Amino acid sequence: MERAVRLIPYLTEDQFDVDELEQVLKEIFMNDIDILKDELDVYEIYPELEAVCRKLLKLFTWEKEYPSEIRFLLASAMGNQGKTQEARKYCEDWEADEKDN
Repeated sequence: MERAVRLIPYLTEDQFDVDELEQVLKEIFMNDIDILKDELDVYEIYPELEAVCRKLLKLFTWEKEYPSEIRFLLASAMGNQGKTQEARKYCEDWEADEKDN
């Protein structure tokens, strides 16, 4: 609830900082990603986990931080669905994208 309350100023002001709103949303998602992973992993609903990770990666611009945890979950979800070649290719591309990480 506290995190949702932090969003209220951005949703009610005439002028708001889009970058700041994006950062707050990223923090919320990243803080809750472990809960989401546990829930989806326990019930072995890997297609849903894959879909959620793909949406999060597309939803935000990832310039200053690396979404490594989300990318790892995505690769794991693909692997758990038997998509080993796709997961391997994804990891190779990921490694090339994040050489500095």
